[in-house]
Amino acid sequence: MKKQTLTKSMLMTALICGFVQWGGTAVHAEELQEFTLDPMVVTAQRMETRDLDTPASTTVITAEEIAQSGAPNVDTLLSRQIGFNGMSYGPNGQEYAGSSSRTKIRGLDKGTLVMVNGAPMNLNNYNAISNIPLEAIERVEIVRGSNATLYGAEAMGGVINIITKKPTESKTSITGMVGNYTNKWAAGHENEVFSIYFENEYYDEVDPQSRKFPYRKYSSKANPTKETDYKYNYNTLGKSRKQSLFLTGNVGKNLTLNYNHSDAEYNRFQIKRSGSTPDELEKSFKYEDERDTASLVYDNAEDGLKSVLSFNRRSFDSNQANAGKKFELAGGSYEMYNVTSDTQKSWRFNDEEDSLIAGLAIKRDFFQNNKYKFQKTDRTSVGVYTSYTHQFDSKFSATLGLRGEVINDYDEDQNVFLPQFQTLYKMTDDLSWYTNVGKSFIMPAMNSLFSTTSDTSAHILKKSNGLKPQEGWTYETGLKKITDSTSTKLAIFNMDIENKFAWSSEAALGIGTDTSNNIQINKGDFRNTGVELEYTKLLNENWKYNLGVTYSDPEVNDDGEWVQDNAKFQFVAGVGYQTKKFNANVNYLFLGDRPDSYYHEVANNRYYALPDRNMLNANFMYAPDKNNSFALDFYNILDKDDVVNDYENYGLPFNWTLTYTHTF
Repeated sequence: MKKQTLTKSMLMTALICGFVQWGGTAVHAEELQEFTLDPMVVTAQRMETRDLDTPASTTVITAEEIAQSGAPNVDTLLSRQIGFNGMSYGPNGQEYAGSSSRTKIRGLDKGTLVMVNGAPMNLNNYNAISNIPLEAIERVEIVRGSNATLYGAEAMGGVINIITKKPTESKTSITGMVGNYTNKWAAGHENEVFSIYFENEYYDEVDPQSRKFPYRKYSSKANPTKETDYKYNYNTLGKSRKQSLFLTGNVGKNLTLNYNHSDAEYNRFQIKRSGSTPDELEKSFKYEDERDTASLVYDNAEDGLKSVLSFNRRSFDSNQANAGKKFELAGGSYEMYNVTSDTQKSWRFNDEEDSLIAGLAIKRDFFQNNKYKFQKTDRTSVGVYTSYTHQFDSKFSATLGLRGEVINDYDEDQNVFLPQFQTLYKMTDDLSWYTNVGKSFIMPAMNSLFSTTSDTSAHILKKSNGLKPQEGWTYETGLKKITDSTSTKLAIFNMDIENKFAWSSEAALGIGTDTSNNIQINKGDFRNTGVELEYTKLLNENWKYNLGVTYSDPEVNDDGEWVQDNAKFQFVAGVGYQTKKFNANVNYLFLGDRPDSYYHEVANNRYYALPDRNMLNANFMYAPDKNNSFALDFYNILDKDDVVNDYENYGLPFNWTLTYTHTF
């Protein structure tokens, strides 16, 4: 403890001294890069439109802002945006067993579509995105609200489109990073034809990685005089590593190839505490996770034709060993992939005031359990979509979108119709008012179509017990005021979703006696009404700050009773200072009024709320010349217990990284 405190004090002293020294020598040294608060957005309407002219809640994060944020990966970057609540099982988007990390928008789990250059990369309703190198990203476009008409079943809460850099000039970079929990080395090369990036990350031990329940005795209602020992388990994170490769290149006229490969190994340990005996190792877990995503993107802006062919694959092995035993393959191991083809054509009419988009999307999904081979299924969906925007006059326009989708499924086929209606009223040149109403729909994850009851060694295959798709409507209205120096965005929304997906045990469902083997169910309806406010201010060429707040009331109907289902309040803030050679950024995240923990007090069945997230981070970058740069990052400066999910897994305590990059 003393060593950690001393290390923290030394680092904070270096941070302050470095700020004074670097800031004093670099001020006004060179002109800043051009920056706009009203960027072009291509995701919301599938064609290039100014943010101010887009009838949806949008946020664009540029490459410069990504670098200045100090975020270690895309997961962390998105968690600092309003309306977002990451769902990870450890630090920086890590995953636990077969439980995949994902991104929630406006409190809705399994309702966010993630794309790379317009190519979807969701697998089995999940969208882990920590494998894409930040150095390869040109910008991230976020569109909140239902976008299922244009993008299909998984865009219930919103869409995230990660747009990568285009190859431009020839250069090579080598990066080394050290930290008290994370170390990394990376290399990248760019030229006029292709860009390639490679990263190798190493993670140190973290203890604990989930809440340490206090040992206690309890008595049951049936026998109140008899006290029974209750055993609690908590998890620690062992040494782990991850490698990733990202490649993008021009392979023909208007044709781009993208490829991302990652290979990770996470080690975790389950510690048993019982009675007065010392804590001891109960189980060891080793997760081997391999992913591939590839896409071919044809984009002919002159003809208004764009076509995407994408492939996503994940192979995951969960190995488990009792203390002193050998590792064995666990039931959380699986193989899955999907192939998607999406082709669209756009037209402009009436002196390019009106626009029409029409497209065809075909998707094929496959899933197989690696241990129980009979758990094998596939799904095919074909969607036809169109969107027409009419400019009634210089101030008012409206958009009508329609999508029909036919889904051939292992469990039950579906025919879906998804309408969307949007309006935009330009009150002044820098102030617009929009409305956005849309229906959305998502199929159950394919692994949820099976259960393996523990009542028999044969592991009986069962259907989904009437598991229905999750579907509903989103209503939104908002104001955007964007000038050269300020951006103010206000959004008010309401979500009404039927058949929300949740998990329940075999015992609770009456199909077995196992209380730990969970399968997916329709828990009930989901609703959320809230307000979001974003404000960004450029004070001058060196200083800017941003503020954001979200307040909403996410609830789910649990057996006739509406109960809280996600955090209600979120506040983000950031202050940035930059010159050509020096950048400094301090950002803060507060997530409060959170729902009950998944766990509860055993003695009296009392539930309790998750603790608030209270994260203060700082990033300092210095580039003495075009070939060398240094970055010093501090995370969780307040050293809070960072509970990142309902199951009380922790992020990292106070941690730091020091990064050096040489470019030639």
